[in-house]
Amino acid sequence: MHPHVRTLTDDEILGLHEFGLAVRPYTVKTVADLERFRRLGVDALFVNDIEWAKAYSTL
Repeated sequence: MHPHVRTLTDDEILGLHEFGLAVRPYTVKTVADLERFRRLGVDALFVNDIEWAKAYSTL
């Protein structure tokens, strides 16, 4: 699944994972979202600036 970052809820991430689906939100632009998705265990994510994301996350 590739849901937009603004429409994706925590419960949706957990539910999709329960069904065995990978969750890869787009387009992550804030540190708060990077941290949130890391905490929730998303499988991957889309960003506009990979160097920016690497500075804040180990995803």
